[in-house]
Amino acid sequence: MSDIENLTIMFTDIVGFSNMVASLPRTESERVLKQHDKILQKVIKRFGGRTIKSVGDSFLVVYRSPTDAVLSAMAMQDSLCEYNNKEENEHKIIIRIALNTGEVRLTSNDVFGDAVNIAARLESRTPAGAILLTESVYLSMNKNEVTLKELGKHRFKGIPQPISIYQAKHKKTENPNPLFAKYPYGGAHKQLKPASRNIFTFGKLFVGLNAAIITAFVTWWSTINYMPGIQQIELDKVKVEYRTPTIDATPQIIVSSNDFTEDNIIGFEPDITGEITEKAKPLIKDKDYETLRELVSRYEADYPDNDYLKVLAAHADMFYKNYEASISGYGLALESDPTLADDDLLSRNLVRLLEHQRLKANRMLARYLSPPMISSLGRRTGQSGLRGRYDAFYLLIDSGNPEKVDKVGLNIWDLRELQECSLKKVAIKELKRLNDPKALPALKEVANMGIWKKLRYTCLRNDVKEAIKQLEGKGKDKKPKVAKSNKTEESKAKVPNKPKVSEEPKGQLQSTDEAKKERE
Repeated sequence: MSDIENLTIMFTDIVGFSNMVASLPRTESERVLKQHDKILQKVIKRFGGRTIKSVGDSFLVVYRSPTDAVLSAMAMQDSLCEYNNKEENEHKIIIRIALNTGEVRLTSNDVFGDAVNIAARLESRTPAGAILLTESVYLSMNKNEVTLKELGKHRFKGIPQPISIYQAKHKKTENPNPLFAKYPYGGAHKQLKPASRNIFTFGKLFVGLNAAIITAFVTWWSTINYMPGIQQIELDKVKVEYRTPTIDATPQIIVSSNDFTEDNIIGFEPDITGEITEKAKPLIKDKDYETLRELVSRYEADYPDNDYLKVLAAHADMFYKNYEASISGYGLALESDPTLADDDLLSRNLVRLLEHQRLKANRMLARYLSPPMISSLGRRTGQSGLRGRYDAFYLLIDSGNPEKVDKVGLNIWDLRELQECSLKKVAIKELKRLNDPKALPALKEVANMGIWKKLRYTCLRNDVKEAIKQLEGKGKDKKPKVAKSNKTEESKAKVPNKPKVSEEPKGQLQSTDEAKKERE
């Protein structure tokens, strides 16, 4: 269930994080990222923000108070400045922050709406160490708290009207503290307090405790009585917003200013792209990605805005398992030219990234869903890897493509990979219903598992035997039909009026009922 609310959306992002990860050992980059998360979460909590999600080096946070959102952003920047100035912290953490206020649809673990999209696009244009906010934040906040600088009107892709952008400078004060002069926002992390204060009362405590007790009881009761095992997968579903990407008919020219400039005219040269494509095809076919990287580097010097070069660079990053850089490259290319979603290798790689960059890959596939992506998702539903398999399943179901799901493959791998007896039983019953002989090897694996596993999965014994019997019967029914067409009239005469009975697997006894019928 979702609620419609008017909230201030904040996006944060570490500047140059991909290069940092590439140049540092994994343990060191993880340590830096943990420090970043610890510092920002402390500030978010202090100013009443709610973290919707954290993806790698990025945060999506919502605030009910626009003023608190701006003050929180300033405190974040000064907290990181304090961290960077310590001698023992060799690797600096520099972030950019963008804010936008508007009506959004808020669920238990995500937020949707144009306000979110505008904040995300503003964040991608925000300079390092800066805090940018839209006119909607400016109009609804307390402007006596913060010094702001207007940067003019700017256009964003998919938004018909230009939007005024402001930059937060520092807190307004008549007597600035000289101790905090070295901080970019005047020691906001030490001096600023939330504009909206929650007043604690025993009444609120009492109501909160009662609500917590009731919620816990209802959750416990529902779990033991009503929640079937298969829904455990549903709870882990990534919620995405499906929408048809729009391609701008004309390039958008951004109004420039001294502090905020960007050339948004796409430099796309069809002839050059065709030339690059012809040279890249054999390299991709031979998996010569080192040479492909050299090819990209040569052309990037003269054509830095060519979108297909971004795709090729992302292909190479994917091959070398640099998943974060790969999905970032695909995202930039698709944002600029959504028609690239028809690239077959890009589609296959995005589906593979469901295992490695789950949230970003889900959102990107939902946003740019194309026929090659749908085909790749269909294949993925019949492969190993529980999370990626069900992410692909839900993407197909929610986008109106249920016929593309490989139902047999999905249930075969559920039978092999799910651990709970009740979930395996559901998979067996579905395979029995689908009645496809391809499921026999997986069913026989269950029937022939070791003694300890048999004791663990006793609930499967009868179902798996029935399923194997049915599927083997179907497989053998086909042979007489083929042979029958090749028999001579003479051979037919030798076996007149042969009763149609199911062939039993060799080495197995007939059931009591079947034997009784034969005797009769």
